Amino acid sequence: MKFTLYLILCIPLLHFCVSSPKLHVEKSLKTAIEDTTFAVINFDYNGAQLSSANANNAADQFASEFYIQMKAKVVDRNIVRELLRKMELSSAKRLSSAQIQKIASDLNARYLIFGTLVSLRTMEEYYDDNKVEIKLTIRIIDSMTGEVVAMVQNQKSSKENVNILIQSLVNDAIFFLNREV
Repeated sequence: MKFTLYLILCIPLLHFCVSSPKLHVEKSLKTAIEDTTFAVINFDYNGAQLSSANANNAADQFASEFYIQMKAKVVDRNIVRELLRKMELSSAKRLSSAQIQKIASDLNARYLIFGTLVSLRTMEEYYDDNKVEIKLTIRIIDSMTGEVVAMVQNQKSSKENVNILIQSLVNDAIFFLNREV
């Protein structure tokens, strides 16, 4: 009886430990959060159930939540999109350090935030059980040094709509960053 009760009480805790994200935040970011400007670059995506619309929505949601929850200065996403369009860049794939510095300079942002959404299941697996599994990786890069000053990586699976799952991943990333900064 005691063992069963103990097991029942520990299962939610075990689930949290298994699904908790990977996180690292440098001290330099902790001191800079309120005094500098951030720009959220278009997120990359890869996988069966994802599209550029999902990636752009995730970047927009992250920028909004980062501004609200972290109380940080964030460049408007429309300005970021326009600059990337002028530079003929649709995403952050394979940006050189010179391009990163130019983007940051043009946006007057010290830190650039990059994100990647990856679908971890094939379409066949999705059709078998209607379950979506997505991993979100967020990197915050100091544009002056190229140093990654924060990284959050989390993955979730659900039978919910892809956008609901992405919103949950974004909220978790902000929560864990906010807790560390």
